[in-house]
Amino acid sequence: MCIDPTKIDRPLETCEALVAEQKAKIRQLEEDLQQQRELCQKLEAQLKAVENAGFSGSATEFDITEDDRIRLITSLEKSQEMYRTLIKHYPNGSVFLFDRDLRYTLVDGQGLAVVGLSKEQLEGKTLWEVSPPEDWQLFETTYRAALAGKENTFEYKYGDRIYSTTIVPVKNDREEIFAGMVVTQDITEKKQAEIALEEIKNQLQIKYQKRTEDLKTANDQLQEEVLSRWRAEKALRKSQEQLELFFSQSLDGFFFMMLDEPVHWDDTVDKEKVLDYIFANGRVTKANDALIAQYGGTREEFIGRTLYSFLSHDLTGGREIIRQFFDAGRIHIENENRTFDGVPVWIEGDYICIYDSHGRIIGYFGVQRDISDRKKAEATLRDSEERFRATVEQAAVGITHPDATGRYLRVNQKFCEISCSPFKLCVKNHSNYCGMGF
Repeated sequence: MCIDPTKIDRPLETCEALVAEQKAKIRQLEEDLQQQRELCQKLEAQLKAVENAGFSGSATEFDITEDDRIRLITSLEKSQEMYRTLIKHYPNGSVFLFDRDLRYTLVDGQGLAVVGLSKEQLEGKTLWEVSPPEDWQLFETTYRAALAGKENTFEYKYGDRIYSTTIVPVKNDREEIFAGMVVTQDITEKKQAEIALEEIKNQLQIKYQKRTEDLKTANDQLQEEVLSRWRAEKALRKSQEQLELFFSQSLDGFFFMMLDEPVHWDDTVDKEKVLDYIFANGRVTKANDALIAQYGGTREEFIGRTLYSFLSHDLTGGREIIRQFFDAGRIHIENENRTFDGVPVWIEGDYICIYDSHGRIIGYFGVQRDISDRKKAEATLRDSEERFRATVEQAAVGITHPDATGRYLRVNQKFCEISCSPFKLCVKNHSNYCGMGF
């Protein structure tokens, strides 16, 4: 079983149990590995016996009968078959026997199939024919060291598996090294368990340190928060007082108009029905004196008044304004409104929608001023300009308005008649006009 430490998500109180569980697994794996090592030692001893049997008795060979010779050969063949059977069923790993040419003479074990190999692929092949080139130096060095009598044990990664690899010399009864043996044991699960255990220990240590630091930090923060909250509340009260003074004493009219219930305003709703709701349920909840004065009413008359009551004199135009306003989220307009007693009043206003956390409109805030006097002045100015224009055009004398360069900006019809030119050619430099020096 592969344990992924990144996915461990247990409460802190169960961590000790998890540590104990992982330790038990590691102990079991270590016991299994020791058993396999003992088995390897037995196999090595048995292989020595087989080899010695092949070399022994050059003198005694002539002292035994033919029947004894046949029985000995049969016994040796049975022993070799038994050893091969044992190696073939070597669990969770593999056994390799190699000669002085670093050629594998015997290969087997259940671990071969796990990585997609077989004894047929390896037996009779040299190290360089079957091993990855990047591992040649490692294996050649350790193989030749084994043939020189030195044992090596190390961890080796092949594919996605990790193996404990032991390379030892193989000797006959005369202590002569005639081969080398490689025994591998798959320790992938053990390594993963060790990594998981180490990760758990690290996490526990980190959590413990963090918990201690958090408690100290929390204590410091609590003291600071108490002081900061007191300061913030004091500043907020002062800010609210200043805001209230600004709101109530401003020369411009300020107000909030809020809806009884939030509304969605997008392509998924029937906007005409939503407008009906807004006009009936949008109510003034707060307004300053300057705004109330624009409509000539009292605060009691103003607070709670609906949007419909303010725009009832022009519902069609009012609905279009609110539609544009809600589409954009804000608007700046000049429009003619009505005081409470029906007198027309021109209003210039800036308005912005107020949204809740779900993006729904819950109301809007407005700032507006009475521009009736300005509108009257603009109308008077336009009327004066019209009268002046008519006077100039109808005058019995030629009238011109040149700029600093002498080019005419404006002339009347009489001037064109006097200067002998069609009206459309009159905008020229007056010093070149009809040869006359004006």
